[in-house]
Amino acid sequence: LISQLDQKITEHVTEQQKTDAKRAHDKSELEQLKQDIANANKQKQIISKALENKEKSLADVRTQLDQLEASMAMKQAEMNTDLIDHLSLDEKNLLSRLNPEITELKEKLITCRTDRIEYETRKAELETNLTTNLMRRKQELEALISSAENDVMLSEAESKKQELADAKSFVEDARQELKRVSDSIVQLTKELNKIKDEKTKLKTLEDNYERKLQDDARELEQLLSRRNILLAKQEEYSKKIRELGPLSSDAFDTYKRKGVKELLKMLHRCNEQLQQFSHVNKKALDQYVNFTEQREELQRRQAELDAGDEKIKELISVLDQRKDESIERTFKGVARHFREVFSELVQGGHGHLVMMKKKDGDHGDDDDDDGPRESDVEGRVEKYIGVKVKACTSVKMNSFAFIKIELLNI
Repeated sequence: LISQLDQKITEHVTEQQKTDAKRAHDKSELEQLKQDIANANKQKQIISKALENKEKSLADVRTQLDQLEASMAMKQAEMNTDLIDHLSLDEKNLLSRLNPEITELKEKLITCRTDRIEYETRKAELETNLTTNLMRRKQELEALISSAENDVMLSEAESKKQELADAKSFVEDARQELKRVSDSIVQLTKELNKIKDEKTKLKTLEDNYERKLQDDARELEQLLSRRNILLAKQEEYSKKIRELGPLSSDAFDTYKRKGVKELLKMLHRCNEQLQQFSHVNKKALDQYVNFTEQREELQRRQAELDAGDEKIKELISVLDQRKDESIERTFKGVARHFREVFSELVQGGHGHLVMMKKKDGDHGDDDDDDGPRESDVEGRVEKYIGVKVKACTSVKMNSFAFIKIELLNI
């Protein structure tokens, strides 16, 4: 039960830590949203100022457009005016002879005057803002008309038309830019409203987390209080267990999975049985149990030491065998080289090295030379006591063969 409570407490603590981490993350996101809102407000102010500048520019363009239209109308009126005052004497004489054409020209003049009245009406409407500029421009145009040729005036009129077209194009671009800025403001307003909605949701979520955190804190406090109570009970039960005396090592594992009711029944039966042994010395019983456990431990260690001793003996036997084999292998190589060297030094002679064993005694000869030998599994290094040399030389004297044998002990 205590372990379950500890596990539950650990789970609540982990969940609380996760809640704190998520809360910190949400707070960071909220701060970021606040910063984004502030940036959006700044950008909105910048766009508003830019929009005001665009509106001022649009007003200026419209004013320039009106000026160009008035200038163009004035030029058209001036092109249709009568130029009699500027004619020379010869041209006046020629004009007097052209009376039939004068009538037609007068009719045209009436038409031009009618148009001029309309243009002057338009001019009167515009003079409220730029009367001085228009009058000065009129004087400049009159001077230009008096000094320039007809083709120059037509060229200037075309230029003014082009300027008017450019101005209209500029006005259209300004309108498009104004529309784009307006759309951008609408989009930013939508985003600002969306951010406000997100902020409201985050605020609601934060409040929910606050309430949940408070609930978890209260629940955790209750669990900690219950845990302290259970720990006190655990300490009490441990004290009672210590009062019972030493227990066997497997006692806890044996009764770990049994229920509380079953353990209480077993405890009751055990108490009844203990009543029969009330006369037994408890201290002596404890010593007996301790001595029994120590004896079992010593017997186990004795068995381990015996097994280790047996392994050591086997290892020594194997090492002795390998030493014997190594000595015999070395002796065979030396004996072979001795035989070869002796046969080279003594012509017609033969020499052999013989290993002397302990069983051969001081005078016994071992006929084994450098030929193959069987290894003695139980042999020891001490069975070899020396090396014996057999040398045989054959000397020819007349027709007789003399054989000399020498035995050297090393």
